[in-house]
Amino acid sequence: MRILAGLAPLLALAACVPHPPKSLSAGPAQAAQMAQVHFYDQRVPADKPGEFTVRFDDGSGERIVRPADFQLREWGFPTSERLATRPAGTLNIKVTLSRQGRPVSEGSISLPLKPDWIYGISLSAHARNPVEGCLGCVGLRSFPIEGEPAEKLHIVWGGNSISAPLPS
Repeated sequence: MRILAGLAPLLALAACVPHPPKSLSAGPAQAAQMAQVHFYDQRVPADKPGEFTVRFDDGSGERIVRPADFQLREWGFPTSERLATRPAGTLNIKVTLSRQGRPVSEGSISLPLKPDWIYGISLSAHARNPVEGCLGCVGLRSFPIEGEPAEKLHIVWGGNSISAPLPS
């Protein structure tokens, strides 16, 4: 368990600077019209169980990422698919943490949308500092969890170019 907890900062780094797979990479002309968001469930086995539900709106209507949408895709922990967003405007994100079928915490952030950009949004719920050791994290908001004074719901974000991602 200690090894997994020690890997959490490295996983956080990976989540904060998403790298599109080669099959999703776009040339400069295509990327200028693209924007995406990707959600990561970065809890480790030592964390208390729970489920994340994400509601997000880029100005074209609300979409929902349900707990079942978080699947093992890359980086070795559950992620959503890469979801297209508008390349301009504001991305409003609301995260709910539920335990035993009821909401125990909720938090929201708003991020500026821009062309040729993918946001990586890392979600976690624990007492640790979620950005410790993360070199690519841009922001953090933490929210209280009902009945858990030491724990917080953490939303951490970073981003990267779609057409010319920073090397990993």
